[in-house]
Amino acid sequence: MDAATRHELAAQLAQAAAVARQFPTGADAVAAGYEPASIYVPCISSHYLWTDADTSVFDPSHPNILLFSGPEPDAGHERGRGQPRP
Repeated sequence: MDAATRHELAAQLAQAAAVARQFPTGADAVAAGYEPASIYVPCISSHYLWTDADTSVFDPSHPNILLFSGPEPDAGHERGRGQPRP
């Protein structure tokens, strides 16, 4: 990966992490308009979708999917509360 691509990726990951911290739980995601897309499956997570997302483009400032570590509305992100799963 060249330096410009690494720089772009690092910026996108930082932006996605900042967004994920805005939704520390599944309940927070639902309150912001995300919808549960699956039941919780161990090692797969609970998935919440932004159904109005334009999936033809990648927008790290508004991810079209968030993953949480459990089925409860207060479950945190897969890698620890408030931490996004890359």
